[in-house]
Amino acid sequence: MMEIKFASSELLFLMPEIVLSLFGLFLLLLEAVRKAESKVFLGVLTIIGALSSLAFSLFLFGSNLDVMFGLVSLDGLSGLFRILFPVILILVCLASLRYMEREGVRFGEYYPLLSFATVGMMVMVSSNNFITLFMGLEVMSISIYVLCGLFREDSRSVEASLKYFLLGAFSTAFLL
Repeated sequence: MMEIKFASSELLFLMPEIVLSLFGLFLLLLEAVRKAESKVFLGVLTIIGALSSLAFSLFLFGSNLDVMFGLVSLDGLSGLFRILFPVILILVCLASLRYMEREGVRFGEYYPLLSFATVGMMVMVSSNNFITLFMGLEVMSISIYVLCGLFREDSRSVEASLKYFLLGAFSTAFLL
């Protein structure tokens, strides 16, 4: 029988995605426990998570190797995007903080969903095969489906989410 050995040192090279995923899970749990009116705290924590992910991405920039049995490839281009996506997440969170407060939006799930969508993007740019690419695409897409339909009272938001979901389902079926 073939034995599969996994080196835990390979997890170091996936730390930008792991850190952002853990921050997203932590934010979801925090929102479930702490039902505060203001969501600024969650936005600030998302920025801290993105900065942590960015720090790991900068540390790993320039690595040229395949990890996780060749499923993930770290090279210059993927390293560049693994730096760019957390920076964009930080900018989106900074813009969202004022918008959410001004509009009185009270969705605590917004920031974790942004984090998970960013993780999906980071997985996609580092993928070395079709299955990893598909997994990253689905993580990103599912987060964005929910983000589109976040304003449940607005019929346009629900309609957009449903249309995007159907488009994604047909695209996924065609892709597979």
